[in-house]
Parts: sequence; structure tokens; C-alpha cells
Amino acid sequence: TAPAVTVTIIGGNKNTSKYRVAATDAGGIVSVKVWFAGALIASSTTVPVEFTIAVKPLKTGSYPLSITVTDRAGNATTVDQTVTK
Repeated sequence: TAPAVTVTIIGGNKNTSKYRVAATDAGGIVSVKVWFAGALIASSTTVPVEFTIAVKPLKTGSYPLSITVTDRAGNATTVDQTVTK
């Protein structure tokens, strides 16, 4: 069974957005990878994972945010969201 993943905005202001990724799996989590606008911005082997996106320098528009969590059996869950400025 693939991991259960929750992505939550936990803070920020007009310049930044701070997120937390939590995940559960009976076999354990081995990898969390976070991509923003096509670039890997965070990677961890444990959960929860917290990361911040600097939105101030972004041009007005929508940007893809993708989080993939993998368990010990190789099952993966990907959560796709959009960050809009």
C-alpha cells in the first residue's frame, strides 16, 4: 500500500510560504522529495519535512509543486499542488 501523505501550509507572509509534509506507512518511509517549478528543493529520508518557498521574487502566475513520498516497499504517493502569486 502506498503511503498516506498530507501537505499543509503552516506559515508564511507575502514573501514566503512555509509547508509541512507528513506521511504514514506501515512499512516506513524512506524518501520524501519536493519539486517546485521543476527544481528539487527538498529531500529527506524522514518525516515530517518542512520547507519554505520564496514567493516574492516570482513573477505573477501559477507554479507547480510536487511532493513524492516513497515507502520501504517502493510504493510511492505523489501530491501535486499549484502555488499562485
